[in-house]
Formats: sequence, C-alpha cells, structure tokens
Amino acid sequence: MRKLKKVLLVDDSEATNYMNQYFFEKLAACETIIVNKNGNDGMDYLSSIQEEKWGTDLPELIMLDIKMPVMDGFEFLDQYEQFPKEMRKYIITVLLTTSMSIIDRDKAKEYSSVKSFLNKPLTVKQLKEMLEYIFNEPIGKII
Repeated sequence: MRKLKKVLLVDDSEATNYMNQYFFEKLAACETIIVNKNGNDGMDYLSSIQEEKWGTDLPELIMLDIKMPVMDGFEFLDQYEQFPKEMRKYIITVLLTTSMSIIDRDKAKEYSSVKSFLNKPLTVKQLKEMLEYIFNEPIGKII
C-alpha cells in the first residue's frame, strides 16, 4: 500500500486522536498527522493552504468526528463542500463518531465528500480495512 503523505484528524477527544495516531503509525500508513480539536480549527487549517499547493499540502484523508464543540462535523462539511471541487478531489473524508443515530448516518449520505461512516472506537483492523477499501490496495498483515 502506498503511504499517505498527510492525514487530518478533526476530533475533540485527545484519547481518540492519540489512538488513531498510534494505529496509523502501527500500519506505517502515513508520513504526517495533523490534529485539530474542532471543525473550526480544521476549516482554518484547510483554508490556509494556497491553491498552488493543493496537490502537495492538502491532507489525503480527513477523519472527522460529528459531535464536537465550536463547530461540529456536519457544520464542517457544510463549509467544506463549498470549497472548489478541484481542491476536494485530493481529499477523502471519513466520519468517525460515537453516534449510533440513523439520522446521522442518513445525513452523512447527503455529503458527496463523505466516503465512509465509522463508529468509535476505531480499531487497527477497521483502519486497515478502510484504507484498503479506499485505495483498493492491500496493506499487508496487522502487526
């Protein structure tokens, strides 16, 4: 599997961010992980990347929590989907949440940028399977 250059974790839970970073490292699945604690910070981060750097500086994957203070995941997606398609084409967005709500799952389907909806806590096996599915490449065995 190819290694992701950059992953953006947008989640207010320090424990979740710590575990997700650990899982990416365990799979040797990315070079850099950026962590933002709410959707507003994630939006500021993405907005700061200049157009000429989209192909190199944007994260290839965003893992986004739904329930966060300041700006939740759906508010983030409302703004994110206003970004140019040319920018969003570089990024895969995955919702990662504790929500078991059918309403949240149905709402997630309304966003063209959302490629997957996973429940917390994420496991290394789920991450491996998700990456294999998204990139259509086997990762190898889990250590």
